[in-house]
Amino acid sequence: MCSTQSAEIGTRSVPPEAVELVWLVEQARSTFLDGGGRHAVRLHLPEDLRRVTSDWQRIVQV
Repeated sequence: MCSTQSAEIGTRSVPPEAVELVWLVEQARSTFLDGGGRHAVRLHLPEDLRRVTSDWQRIVQV
């Protein structure tokens, strides 16, 4: 649950999670294309990339 102060300034605290980098990049790509992106986005990533600790929801959103 968000605190009143966080709600007033439009921020929230999200603890970072470990996620697969390939999955994270694909989610960001899909969000871009679903949002009306008009250009193709081609990615060539190795499947053996490490997991990263991130606020994945914010990364995908941006």
